[in-house]
Amino acid sequence: MSSNRNSCCCCGSESQGQNQGQGAGTELAKVRLVRLNNRGAFVVRLQFVYVDSQGRKIRTRGTGDIRLGETVTVNPGDFGVPEGATFHVYASVVAGRDKISCESFVYNPSIDLGIEYRTTGTTLFNSLTLDGLFPIFWGGDSGGAGEDVIDDEEFHSLLACNEDQGSGCESRCSCCCCK
Repeated sequence: MSSNRNSCCCCGSESQGQNQGQGAGTELAKVRLVRLNNRGAFVVRLQFVYVDSQGRKIRTRGTGDIRLGETVTVNPGDFGVPEGATFHVYASVVAGRDKISCESFVYNPSIDLGIEYRTTGTTLFNSLTLDGLFPIFWGGDSGGAGEDVIDDEEFHSLLACNEDQGSGCESRCSCCCCK
């Protein structure tokens, strides 16, 4: 992890924080694909949360079920994330606690870079962890359509770094979402 200044996708404020997805300076990493590896003892669906032009946090519809041991790779644009939008990865855990990544990224459909996350744990005690960036040499899976608005309270309660399991988001990120 490297410490960089970044702009929070929740409120737009600049803060000094740590975000594995960031490039140098204030620029967030631009990615085309997102890969999710489910290592948790649950079924999960991959979704995204982005901020629209009106400042609303939009949660997209997502993939079908991703079972233990399965990995999916998707293009956020196929789920309604607009080009240039800042987004978080959203893990919708069936019959469990959902998580939103603490890290944020910018969707760019013409870049050859993706991010990889993994889920672990059980339905009620799970985690969503950034494993890193990967180069793209192929197109990836697609799917999903539709979206809904997610309110601030729900967004903040679901942040993966805002766990009561002592993950210590403040040590990874100091944006307004994580204070």
